[in-house]
Amino acid sequence: MSDTTMTITIGNTALTKYQRDRIHSVDILEAQDAQTQVSIVAEAEVGPLSNWTTPLDPLLARKQHQYPVFTVRLERDRDTLTVLARPISALWSLTAGASSTLTVAGLDTSTDLDQVQVDKSWDGTSDSAIARTLLGPNAKVIDTGPPDGGDRTPVRQLDTDWAFLRKLARRNNYDVYLEYSGDPPVNHAYFGPIEYTAEKSWTLDLGYGALGGTATAQVQLMAGQHVRVAHAKDSTNGEQLLAENRVAVKPMGTRFLGDAVTVQLSANDAEGTQTPEHLAHVREDQSAFAATLTVTLSVPSMPLVRARRTVLVRGLGSVLSGLWLVKSVRHSISQGGHTQALTLVRNALGDGSPDDARAAADAADDGTDIGAAIAATITAAVAEAAGARASVL
Repeated sequence: MSDTTMTITIGNTALTKYQRDRIHSVDILEAQDAQTQVSIVAEAEVGPLSNWTTPLDPLLARKQHQYPVFTVRLERDRDTLTVLARPISALWSLTAGASSTLTVAGLDTSTDLDQVQVDKSWDGTSDSAIARTLLGPNAKVIDTGPPDGGDRTPVRQLDTDWAFLRKLARRNNYDVYLEYSGDPPVNHAYFGPIEYTAEKSWTLDLGYGALGGTATAQVQLMAGQHVRVAHAKDSTNGEQLLAENRVAVKPMGTRFLGDAVTVQLSANDAEGTQTPEHLAHVREDQSAFAATLTVTLSVPSMPLVRARRTVLVRGLGSVLSGLWLVKSVRHSISQGGHTQALTLVRNALGDGSPDDARAAADAADDGTDIGAAIAATITAAVAEAAGARASVL
């Protein structure tokens, strides 16, 4: 069993016990393809001459065009979540003779790269080289572009540095984000793909398992795309040349959700330096994540779950159990305890159990429509896991 401990620091000063006792709640949302959000609700006390004060008042003192940084650190067992943020909004709710509060919302310090719009040419520079320049030498950046690094496609930045980095990340099917460690916290920037088939970070025993909870799963059976990109015409016969994805697919289970429908795009749909083959790969990979599972954890034995990691889900039947990617997690901490609202995604069904693998093989051998086979298997699995309180919508 474990409890979550929380520390809040404004600048270099940690809140005192008296100040911590005036914190009503803290909410942290960590999500793929997004900046980490933090919201703190503090009690407002009234003094002489209606002077309302809160422990968060120092966050509202702007100096040299910047508001102070604040740190929220959660610790549970051996896991830690640290967020270094700046305030972006404040909301007072003041009622004479009744409970009054100040809510301060903030974003992680990537906001420091999101304040000045830049007009700059990056011609002849690969996306990864741009990321290294903007994020600094200590960032972990995964290479993009041609193998020889000889990208000569014109690239022009007409955004803030952070908005531009997010645009580069999206067209490479990458993510860009900051994480923090240490005390005082040090940021670690990352620009690269999310390893959705990586070794699991945690095991979640849902249903009748130790973590329980109500799990809701939804699967879009026809969302996965097989993409062809028309990019030129054959000089000999005038027929349209079609490029396709050449990158091996990495399914997270035995029943891949991609390739359900075939779509044709134009090379004009590519963003910047994307080749037709890379465009096909990005669209196919993104569309295959058609399964979503949501669950809220609250029991004392729960781990401290983080976004962009993988979890092994057990207890939801042979179709829904298996490896999932944590797309987002919302930590809510109050006097009543700590809850974690998880959104998980995956690009396949099945956990690799012998029965599920045999069903997949049988469907392929006898020509059964794979969409119908998946739907039938889901129906059976939901009945099997009804006691586990999992439902497929």
